[in-house]
Amino acid sequence: MLIISDLHGVIIDTSSILELRSKLAKQLYGIQIAPKTFFRKEVLQNNLLTEGQYRQICGKVYGEWQYVQRMQEVKGISHATQKLSRRGGIEVIILTTVTGKMLDCAKKWLKEHQIDYKDIIGVGLDGDRQSLLESFKPDIYIDDKPETLISLEDKKIKLLLFDWWYNKGIDVPKVGRVSNWQDILKIAGV
Repeated sequence: MLIISDLHGVIIDTSSILELRSKLAKQLYGIQIAPKTFFRKEVLQNNLLTEGQYRQICGKVYGEWQYVQRMQEVKGISHATQKLSRRGGIEVIILTTVTGKMLDCAKKWLKEHQIDYKDIIGVGLDGDRQSLLESFKPDIYIDDKPETLISLEDKKIKLLLFDWWYNKGIDVPKVGRVSNWQDILKIAGV
């Protein structure tokens, strides 16, 4: 069995990332942005930051170890990936938008948190997840972004949306919802 998972929002707790972004906006630009609203679309549409400022903050949050090390893991992820590894015949591949130095930081974070996985692939912001998923043919794909999963609905993959406050009210047909890694273990038959 092959499970492919997004990194941020499925393995790394989104709340800790948003907190870091918020603190950096205040520190770098003197702008107070509530962590729960610190998503690219909201920040740019409300003219709270420029695209350049947003990218600078994200570059630091994802690419400098002093920030990455403060990211929290989703509860139960370390235990779940270790259990999947011990089971045998189940592999986990991680997809993420981060590349280069940011991907190196992600790998270091995964190692420090004892997350078992076969590979991590940085696809970039405009990466083609759909083609990548078609080439790997996973049994399960997990993401926290409904828009990513909607684009994959016609594929023969078990699609799972990791539940967060920011995707609660969004109905995604043909997609299962999971609240934690225990749910994922059950679906994987472990």
